[in-house]
Amino acid sequence: MKLQLKLLLSFGLVLIVTFAGIELLGYQQARKRIALELRQNAREIRHILMAVRRVYHYQFIDSGVSLSDKTLGFLPAHALSRISSDFLNWSNSGLTFNNVSDRPRNLGNQADDLELQAMAYFRENPGEKERMTYFKNKQGDNFYHFTAPIFVEKYCLKCHGASEEAPDEISKAYYTSFDYKLGELRGVMSIKLPVSLVLQDIIDARLQMAGKHLFGFLLVFFFGGWLLNRLVIKRLTSLNSAVGEIAVGNYTVPIPVTSRDELGDLAAAFKHMVEKRQQTEMDLRLERNNLLNILDCMEDGIYIVNGQFDIQYVNPVVENGLGSFEGVKCYKYLYGLDNVCPWCKFQEIKAGKAVQWEWFSEKDGKTYDLLDTPIKLADGSQGKLDFFRDITERKKIEEELKLYHAKLETLIKERTTELESKNASLEKMNELFADREFRIKDLKERIRVLEAEKNSKQQS
Repeated sequence: MKLQLKLLLSFGLVLIVTFAGIELLGYQQARKRIALELRQNAREIRHILMAVRRVYHYQFIDSGVSLSDKTLGFLPAHALSRISSDFLNWSNSGLTFNNVSDRPRNLGNQADDLELQAMAYFRENPGEKERMTYFKNKQGDNFYHFTAPIFVEKYCLKCHGASEEAPDEISKAYYTSFDYKLGELRGVMSIKLPVSLVLQDIIDARLQMAGKHLFGFLLVFFFGGWLLNRLVIKRLTSLNSAVGEIAVGNYTVPIPVTSRDELGDLAAAFKHMVEKRQQTEMDLRLERNNLLNILDCMEDGIYIVNGQFDIQYVNPVVENGLGSFEGVKCYKYLYGLDNVCPWCKFQEIKAGKAVQWEWFSEKDGKTYDLLDTPIKLADGSQGKLDFFRDITERKKIEEELKLYHAKLETLIKERTTELESKNASLEKMNELFADREFRIKDLKERIRVLEAEKNSKQQS
């Protein structure tokens, strides 16, 4: 997936989530606002009903009208249930209201379960002035239920105080709802407001607002996409194109540095890196050429192989002697074998050792002195650098020297034997000469003695 599509999808997803969040929050806030408005409306309705109830109640008492079955309906508390029922003939909104009690005299004012809960709430929380809850009726329709407490006032005690103090008509007509005290909870004003009164208004308002928001978000999305394409994608595409050219060795391609933002800094840094790499490659190429020139000029043969026994380089000495090496494994090129040489030294080379040994080439009939050493290849793998020197002449000289040495040993032995024989003869002659000297000396001594004797006789 392209970066532009990823960014647009991410941006779009963020906008969608934001849009949904705003609409949901707006809907909830609208419901809260409408609920507050309904509460206020219910409060106003309650105020109206309570005001009417009190005014007409006082008016009934002050008028002096005697209480009977016919005049009982004039009491507002008694008549309110009938007014609520008749209200439905005038309005189809679903709104209902009534003053209800848990101890009613009029069955039409009997509190239902929700209203009984409200009365329990006000008894537990006597300081509360109103309560509003949310519920569903049996048909599944949603309603807000507003209730406010109705406390016993002084004028209420006339009919709801002690039974013996109540008017005869009341005490005769009813047997319940007596003995209330001033300020005691008598019942609640119950107003049930259907959510449908405002729900459609909320939906219509939110749909209208959602349309505006959607238009705004689409505008932001397309503007963001255009801005992204202009400020990022185009420049990244241009930079990526330059990188592709540089990857294949074309360092002349221009690298656009069009701004001083992060992408501009990236392009400038990449441009500097490319220049450094170009200089480094030039230096390496120069060093490589110098090294190859040295290797090419050496009298010793040199070749390099990789871990798969592919020949990477041979110098002219080897190539002139063994021929072209392209596409040929080292064991085939050097030894004419179809598989790795049994005496291959590569495992020792991989262990970091240097190995020196001799090899006789059947191809050219020469003997070589080989030195195998480890070398790190351009791809980072372990290779083998092999130096081998033609020692054929040296081997011939060594063989000749061995022969000369053997001959010299023989001559020395023969001469020694001859000298020993002559020494023996000389020793014998020496012995003879020594014996002769002793004899001559003895003769001379005898002659001297005879001559002495002769002279002695002559003198006598």
